Amino acid sequence: MTLRLRLAFLYAAVLFILSGVFLISAQGHLTRHLRAIRMDPSHSGGLNEEQVGHMIEEISGLWLVAGVPVMGLSFLLGFLLATRSVSHLQKINSSLAQVRPGDMGIGIKAPDRDPELQNLVSNINGLLSRIGRSYAELSEFAASVAHELRTPLTLLRLRVEESAASLPPDFSEDLQEEIQRMSRLVERTLVMSRAEGGLLALKQTDIDLSGKLMRLREDYVALAQSKDIALTWDAAPGLSVTGDADTTRQILHNLLDNALRYGGRKVALKAARTSKGKVSIEITNDLPSEPHTVSGTGLGLRLVTSLTRAMPGWEFESIQTGNTYRATLVAPVA
Repeated sequence: MTLRLRLAFLYAAVLFILSGVFLISAQGHLTRHLRAIRMDPSHSGGLNEEQVGHMIEEISGLWLVAGVPVMGLSFLLGFLLATRSVSHLQKINSSLAQVRPGDMGIGIKAPDRDPELQNLVSNINGLLSRIGRSYAELSEFAASVAHELRTPLTLLRLRVEESAASLPPDFSEDLQEEIQRMSRLVERTLVMSRAEGGLLALKQTDIDLSGKLMRLREDYVALAQSKDIALTWDAAPGLSVTGDADTTRQILHNLLDNALRYGGRKVALKAARTSKGKVSIEITNDLPSEPHTVSGTGLGLRLVTSLTRAMPGWEFESIQTGNTYRATLVAPVA
């Protein structure tokens, strides 16, 4: 039960109980008063016991008849008051949901001048500021480490290529492959740290998504065939989105690479326009049966998440259901 409903029920119950207590008190007072009048010798006539009981029954019946609508109106009034009370919390929650890593130092605004709300928002902004500083320091450290590693890895790759003739073929090939893997990891870390720190320079343009997917299709179909993976490709024509072209290409490469690298034997891509006026790209793959195999939720998907957040209007979600892994990318229509 939500907070608003709990407050509304509490408000209605309190009014209902108070009105019941008032009725019982009134009945008791009326009974004592009528009995006192009847026992007074100077009072001629009066009400007998049966008449007094009948009057009390009428009052009780009237209360029961009026109690249900009174409780309903009390519940409605309580619900309206509760909605008004929690509306400020909803505004604060909505503002927090829109905070990006680069905006943590700015914080959020208090929706009301109430001292308690202002104190709450002030503490939240203080916490966001501390998290933002830590986040920026970690991003800067990761970027510095990645940047420092680029040069020695490049030099190492060149020396291995120069010495390839004097090295065993298998050893040289494995060594070059590992150096390339480390170089890709460093580049991904560098791009991710810049994206999470809000330092990635992006250029918003109209992108022919259908054409970009068509150009990627040939390469990944060939790659899937070499790995004996059944790749299903269903991209609607005429899809156009707004975003950074290079970042969009990198996101698509990461998602497809993860699906083919860490998935099982079936991969499917579907791109279409949604009912909400956006474009959805959904990539699904079955998961291998080996429990030790990584399901593709590492640095590649974290990079996709960081790059997606850096582009306005883009959304990314990944979920595993049973033996199926699904990555969904939603982009604004150009």
